[in-house]
Amino acid sequence: MNYRNHFYFGVACWLGCAPALGLRPDPINLSVAGMAALLPDIDHPQSKVGRWVPAVGQALTHRGLTHSFLALLVLAGVLWWLYGHYPQWLALWVAIGVGYGSGILGDVLTVGGVQLLWPMRPRWRVPVLGKSGGRREVVFTALCIGAALSWWVQQRPVLHDLQTWAQEVWATSIWLWHWWQPVLQKAAALLADWARAAWAAAAAAL
Repeated sequence: MNYRNHFYFGVACWLGCAPALGLRPDPINLSVAGMAALLPDIDHPQSKVGRWVPAVGQALTHRGLTHSFLALLVLAGVLWWLYGHYPQWLALWVAIGVGYGSGILGDVLTVGGVQLLWPMRPRWRVPVLGKSGGRREVVFTALCIGAALSWWVQQRPVLHDLQTWAQEVWATSIWLWHWWQPVLQKAAALLADWARAAWAAAAAAL
């Protein structure tokens, strides 16, 4: 899967799993599940996550270790430890696990497959989606989102949840702005400095 479909498939999986587990799929946990779905692709230096730590992608085989049952077991152990120390964030830990698992599952459904039993070389695949990033993958992801939303609506009191969601989305937006405002301001300042330097260089060349 490409990164967009990984993200939305992770969101769909969490949206579908949360009510069954008695957990609430609030906006933060939905976002976390979507981002966790990108993590297995850290083994590719050109992936969205791999670009943050290219050394990892250069050292690992794509769709190998990080797409294996071993990686899932290690992650499950880490999340279990975190739950033992921070049980109040249970939904967050489960969202990470579901998201990561969805990232592996999404790649199993493509022709490339994954090394589920790493370090054994054979790749496991059920290539119903064809090539990664293809049209079937987009349709599949959209259907998963629709099915998950339908399931969630059937499991929850809709009007109450919509009101609560609106409140949570607002609170999440405020939280994100509070924490990311300095970063955005710094990025804007750097961009302005770069633009001024480029303009000066162009003027000097003329």
